[in-house]
Amino acid sequence: MKTLRIYLLSISILGLFLFSLQAQNLHCEKFISKPLTSVIEKYGKPVFTDDSNPEMTCVFYKDNNSRNVFVSGKKGIYQAEAWEYFSLKAKAESALDHFISDCCKKGFVSDTVSNVLYNLSHTGVKLSIELSFNKNTKNYELKTEAHESED
Repeated sequence: MKTLRIYLLSISILGLFLFSLQAQNLHCEKFISKPLTSVIEKYGKPVFTDDSNPEMTCVFYKDNNSRNVFVSGKKGIYQAEAWEYFSLKAKAESALDHFISDCCKKGFVSDTVSNVLYNLSHTGVKLSIELSFNKNTKNYELKTEAHESED
């Protein structure tokens, strides 16, 4: 009986942990206006870095379920994009709902009437998130784009 309780408790804790990680890589907006070093501290060494233009640096990250791109200038990161891939539509929609809820809790305001593309804004940041189906990979994709804004 004691072993069963420990087993159930372990499964519950693991489930809560996995739920808390849902759509975390999509939150690229939190890096806007921050130095590029903050991204490297979070994600580690990028898969590829493009610093061919002296005015900007682009870093790229990729794994099996997501990819991220960050563009920075002298004042910090001014554009970020993130993709996350899901095999099931229900999981993608759940991650979308969770992402939008998180953004609203942080003060973002939505000005969208579409059910697949959401535009959100907060002081200094414009953010969009889009749900689509990739026919080639047969996966659902959530894509976020964050840009530094003047307002």
